Amino acid sequence: IIFTNTNTIMNKEKVIIVGNGSSIFEKEYGARIDSFDLVCRMNRGYFEGREGYEKNVGSRTDILIVHDGFMTEEYLSDKVFNSLQKILVGTPAFKWDSEINRIKESYSDYLDKIEFIPKNCEDKLKNISDFEHGWPSTGLIGSMYILENYKDVTLIGFDGYDKKYDYGHYFSETDDRTTEFFHDKFKDGHHKLDAERNTWNFLRDYYKPGVLSEWFTYNITLFTKRNRWIGKN
Repeated sequence: IIFTNTNTIMNKEKVIIVGNGSSIFEKEYGARIDSFDLVCRMNRGYFEGREGYEKNVGSRTDILIVHDGFMTEEYLSDKVFNSLQKILVGTPAFKWDSEINRIKESYSDYLDKIEFIPKNCEDKLKNISDFEHGWPSTGLIGSMYILENYKDVTLIGFDGYDKKYDYGHYFSETDDRTTEFFHDKFKDGHHKLDAERNTWNFLRDYYKPGVLSEWFTYNITLFTKRNRWIGKN
């Protein structure tokens, strides 16, 4: 399976993708994160997880990765668009065409900053794992897309809702954001945790980020595609 996309997002090379997992609190990597050429954040991590968390997650954002539900006036403003270099939008295949048309009409002034993750990316990921009637998460499909389009990629803060952490997202401590809640939600929801984990294993092996003893290891350690460990100790 080859993930191919000819639309290169940008020319800068060293990219870090900041996930929303509570493992982000393992180290204070904020300054290291901000030192990358491009910093990517996703969904609520951008809207809720920056202010007050700078020591752990940094403060810069160059690429915002979101699902189509965030492409509304509630979340996006001229200020947001002008502060970013790019917004990557992922949307489930079953509504891809209608949502892309809606977004293009709603944000016609900013089409130069919006890039849509190709519709067939979902099918490619589903060829790796059985997502049943669901679809890959924004974190998974967005990270795969970045991994495919950049030579030097580092990830941090992806912990797959590891039960060692009380909350699924580092910036939210509410009853509907506990790790247990997410595990229950995934049983009947549109994302499948086992499929997500299996697919991450595939992407790890495909892109050769380094020697990892188990898939959870990458979630609390920075890794790059060039077999270079960062923050291993």
